[in-house]
Formats: sequence, structure tokens, C-alpha cells
Amino acid sequence: MQGVKAYCVRLMSVLALGLLRACAMAQVVPHIPYSWRNVAIGGGGYVLDVVCSPLKRDLVYLRTDVGGFYRWNSKRSTWVPLNDGFTSQQSNFYGGEALAVDPFRADTVYVAAGKDLWSSTLGAIFKSTDEGRHWQQLPLHLPMGGNADDRWAGSRLALSPFHRGVILFGSRESGLWRSVDGGRKWNLVSTLNTHGIANIGFNSVVFSAKSPSEVYASVPGYGVCVSQNDGATWKVMPKSPIHVERMAASPTGAVYASATDGVYVLRHGEWSDITPPGRQRRFCGISISPRHPHEVLAATQSSHLRLFKTHDGGRSWSLVPFSVKSTVPWYAQSMLQLRQVAGLAIDPFTPGKVWLTDWYAVYSCDDDRLRPAVFENHENGHEEVVVFSLAAPPNGPPLLSGVADVDGFRHSSLTRFPNHGYGDWYHGHGPTYGDTDQITWCAGSPQNLARVGVRKWNDTGGGASSSDGGRTWNSFTGLNPAAMPERIAISAKDPKCMALLTLHQGPGYATTDGGKTWQKMKGLPLHIVPSVWYWKIPLAADGERSHVFYLCFKGTLYRSTDGGVTWKVRSKAVPYGVTALVTTPGVADDIWIAAADRGLWHSNNGGRTWQPVGSVKAASLFAEGIGAHGRGLALYLYGSLEGGQQGIFISTDLGQTWNEIDADSQPVGDVPECMAGSWSRFGQVFIGTNGRGVFVGDAK
Repeated sequence: MQGVKAYCVRLMSVLALGLLRACAMAQVVPHIPYSWRNVAIGGGGYVLDVVCSPLKRDLVYLRTDVGGFYRWNSKRSTWVPLNDGFTSQQSNFYGGEALAVDPFRADTVYVAAGKDLWSSTLGAIFKSTDEGRHWQQLPLHLPMGGNADDRWAGSRLALSPFHRGVILFGSRESGLWRSVDGGRKWNLVSTLNTHGIANIGFNSVVFSAKSPSEVYASVPGYGVCVSQNDGATWKVMPKSPIHVERMAASPTGAVYASATDGVYVLRHGEWSDITPPGRQRRFCGISISPRHPHEVLAATQSSHLRLFKTHDGGRSWSLVPFSVKSTVPWYAQSMLQLRQVAGLAIDPFTPGKVWLTDWYAVYSCDDDRLRPAVFENHENGHEEVVVFSLAAPPNGPPLLSGVADVDGFRHSSLTRFPNHGYGDWYHGHGPTYGDTDQITWCAGSPQNLARVGVRKWNDTGGGASSSDGGRTWNSFTGLNPAAMPERIAISAKDPKCMALLTLHQGPGYATTDGGKTWQKMKGLPLHIVPSVWYWKIPLAADGERSHVFYLCFKGTLYRSTDGGVTWKVRSKAVPYGVTALVTTPGVADDIWIAAADRGLWHSNNGGRTWQPVGSVKAASLFAEGIGAHGRGLALYLYGSLEGGQQGIFISTDLGQTWNEIDADSQPVGDVPECMAGSWSRFGQVFIGTNGRGVFVGDAK
């Protein structure tokens, strides 16, 4: 770290002048060619559906809740992400509300994209005529919820197999919409004003495979409706199942439905309960064989899969015995029970082949007639974890991550799946929290790490430290799990000295004995961490001074000089809206604050005074890394510069000038949540997203 310190000292004398010059002139920002790719993790997010083209072999699509849409590349056995051209301003489009393939053209596919119902960017329907390589946005904009309740249900988007251009979309809040010209114009179907469950609305729409113009729509809590004229007018079907999840149409004219209370079939206008025998009642995935119209598969939706098959249209069922083969080393045994199965598809070209999706991955079975059938997961290219925190210290692995649901990883390789996660559930060596909300390292002793996390399902949490670069972890024994720690920092010179912020029993605690005992912080506001989905990092240790910590909250910078126990106001001149508080390893009193639309700010006197980095207009994310040849600093910015240029940037002169490093075709747009610069490799930077995993950028 001596090279970093010397470099910073030399530049401090010219920094103020450089900032003033940057304010006075607009920059022409050169672009450095960079390559961006996913760090290999292996799924980890909910795959809501798998859809096979009926016209082209091995043309298979995925729909996910927060990671967008994917297409299968059978030659390379990898999934190709289809949303990566969307920017951070279009991040809501990474939610997969629905997907439908064109029954007349193999290369044409439609998606309904919208992650959150409350997003200021409304969901939209897109059309592609080249298998998802390029998208045309169609003129229908509605609230959509790919990550909302009942997201695992059947497709809300359906295309007529008889009449070209007829499309129906059942929305969650805004009724049923119809197009007769391939999506160029849409009209609300006024004859179907039903009200089911709030924020779910229509959850499955399917055209008959035998009767032209016949179509069905399910409204959970209300029932199934039918139209005899391509969706122009509708009526409610008597005695239909009330809580349908998915529907599938048979060439015989029958319609099969999975529901929260069983499996049903519609024949000759009447619904019948054909639920397989046993106590299982909740079903979701359902699929009909294209070759044998009376052959149906139905999947339960629970903590472990039960898969049923019928050869006679549901009059009798058999349980399909199966085993699971994982290509992802860190998957826990509980994950391989095929939890919360959503999508199920019998391949239209390969006899016996079945695809299914669950909470973490996508699987296929080459022949479900085997005893047992073998389901193998296919995760190359499918990267879907939500990332909370990243760290790339100067020695040890190139990356450490903290993620939602599956804890996080020590990435000894960026191109191969991790062998294990942090916790015992994921074949690791340490405690498991489900979420790792932050991971950090000691500036003076980088092999010493700390992480904190929460278990959302029972409102507890914990923390752990590592002295071997994250290979093994030891729990903080003296920390109350009910406090739910969310953010942590380690003293630069004493790895046993740590300060952390908590969701409950706030504001937080400090330890000087490695977590055996903790003292409650004094002098801070109580509720610094507002929720478990709090992304900002307002806490950091000084990069050189032992037992000195900084905390930023609502326009005030606080400082502690006694290991995080007592805090005093250091400055009230800092901006609101902090997204990151970053200190420079090996340099005393050096602090950077990223403050979203209020820009990037710097202090070289421990936060007593501040200077805006005038060339930066907005700083969504900010990170430091090692400079060229191991000297100085590389600064990384995800934001915009004066003059309006948005993107990802690098600076090697403390922010006086910037070079753009993002790729126009891949802007890393799925809600970038955290950033880390590498301290072992100049120019390498990592960005964690809200559903597309971790991206790594390197100069070409």
C-alpha cells in the first residue's frame, strides 16, 4: 500500500486546482475498449418458465423473475442472456412477466417485461424477429410484476395458433388487452372486467389447440373465463377451478389446468378434478406431449418435487421416480430437491425429454421413461443472483461476493463456478445467513475479512470473521442474532476491532476482541439502516489510522476514534443521498462519498472539509482499486459526467480526468447495486446487479 500512499500525497497538492478546472470546462471523454462478462456463479435465482419452440429443434427460452430472459445455445450448452442491451434506466425490463413464441415464425418471440409493479417505469411488451437478439418495444405500457406475487404462474401472454397477429395479454392491474395486428395496436377488452386477487389479476391465458377463435383466461380467486371469438367477448365458465396457476391446451380440444388445490381438465365444456391420488394438492408446472395428446406431466410446487405422469388424460397417474445431477459444485442438497418448481415443458422434438425450472436453476431430463429419470441442471450463462456486496483485496482470491438467498462466495476463479459458498449449507466452512449483506477486508492485513448477513425468513442475523482470505469463517459469538447486522467495517491496523450497523437494536455495535463481546454505539441516530433491502454503504474504517471509523447519515459525517464505540459530528457539509462511503487503504484521512445525483465528493482531512469532484454530475456507484504498475489509485465511477455523458468510467488522476469503459451493447443495466475495484489487477472492476449476477470488466 506504500505506492498508493505516496501517489496520493503527490496529487493532493494539485487536486483542488484540478477540481476547479474540471468544473470550468466540459470534457471530451475518451473511450477505452473494455470487455465485460459475467463472473461464473451458476444460477441462484428463480426461473419462472421454460418455453420450447414448436417449430425449431433446441430453440428454448427462459423467463426469470429478476434476471430477464435467456435463449438456449445447444451447440455450446449455454444460456444466452437477451436483456443485456437494456440500460440502468430500463432496469425494470429485467423482470420476466411473460414470454410467448410465435406459432407461425420460429424466429419471432414476444416478452412482457416488468420487474416491479411500483416502478416509475411501466412494464412493456417487446417483439423480436431474430430469436431475441434485437427487440422492438410495442405500444402497450402497463404495471407488470415479474418479481411480484404469483410470478411462477402460467404465461399472461398468448398468441393464436390459427389467426396470425392475434395476441392477448392479461395484466395484473389493468385488465385484459388484445391486439389483432401483431402488437402494433392494443385495445382493452371491456367485456371482461373481473376482479380476482389484488396485484395478480390474470395469471394464465391459453388458446385452444383445436377450436379456432376459442381462448381461455384464468383469474385466481374468480375462475376461468372463455371466449369464442379470439378474445373479443368473454363469459365466466360455471364450476371452473378458482385458483388456477397454469393451463395447457391439448390437440384433442381438452384444456388441462394446474391449481393450488389440484389438477383439472376441461372436456366438452365441463371441468373435472383429476388430481393425482395422495395428500399433495398444490400444483404448478403442467405440460402436454406434442406427440401423444393424452400424455400429461404435472409437477407439485413445494420444498421438494413430486412429478406425475398420465397416459390417459388424467384417468390414472403414475409417480415419476427421478434423481438429480448437479453441474454446480456449491449447490446444497436442499437445492437439489427441485424446490418450488414453476416451468415444465415436454420437448416437442426429442421423445422423453423434459425441461423444468425451479427456485435456483433450469433442469432437463433426456428421457423421463428411465427409472429413475435423471434431471441435470444447465447453468452456464444463466447468472441471476442479487448482489449486495463485493470485495477484491490485494491478495487472496480475485473476488469475494455477498449475495441474497445463497450467502456468497470466495471466487478463486472468475470463469468457473465456485466449489462452495461461505456457509455449511453450501459446502463451505462457516455459518450460513442466507443473505450476506456486506463483506469487507482489513486495509493493513487484507487476509482478515468480515461479513454480516440476515435470515429474512426468521428475522435473525449474524456475522463472522476470517483470517485466511475467506477459506474458513468463525462466528461472532457475542452478537445478538435479533439485532440483524447489515453493515460492517474493520479497523485498518487491528482486525479484531470492528464496527457494525444493525437493522434492530440500533444504531449498531463495536468490538475490539474479534466479536466475542460488543459495545453499543453512542452518539449516533438510532435508525440508520431502514430495511433489509438497504443498499447504501455509509460506514467505513479509516484507511490508515487504527480504531478510526466514519459514518455518513442524512447530510452529517460522524467520526469515532475509539474503535466505533463513541461518535461525534465531524461535518455537516456532506451531501444527502450517500450511495457509498469509501476510504483509501494505506492513506490516513482520505475519504470519498458518492451521493447519487449530488455527485462525487472528496476529503483529505478526515472529513472536516469537502470538495466536489466537479467533473462528476452523478455518482450511483464508486470504488477504488490499484493503479497502473501497482502504484497509485484507479477510481471507478458508475454515473454521469458534466455534459450528460452516462456510463462507467475510470480515472487514474484522482478524478481530474475520466475515461469511459462501458460497452454500448452491454451497459450492465439490471439495477447496479455495488462496485469493487481490484487491488491486485489494474483496470479490473466488478459490478453487482439486482438479478444478473456479477459483471467483471477488463481492458482489452
